[in-house]
Amino acid sequence: MKVEMRIDCSPEEFRRLLGLPDVSALNRHLEAAIEKAAAKALPDADEMAGWMRAWMAQAGEAQTAMAQWLKLFRGSGRRGDD
Repeated sequence: MKVEMRIDCSPEEFRRLLGLPDVSALNRHLEAAIEKAAAKALPDADEMAGWMRAWMAQAGEAQTAMAQWLKLFRGSGRRGDD
């Protein structure tokens, strides 16, 4: 036996139909707490600028090192005078 049932309702109406609790107030409270914690954890603009300068200074060195590694690996697959 196969039974098919289609229910046309919003998620809120379906939640009530199933008897699930309304947790929208709890969700709003948790969202506010997460936003507050995230804002507190974010660095200020001057600190972020310092981090970016340090990262960008090392980016050129990393790119050069990666190019050297690629050159080394490309040459390692060739057969020499065995």
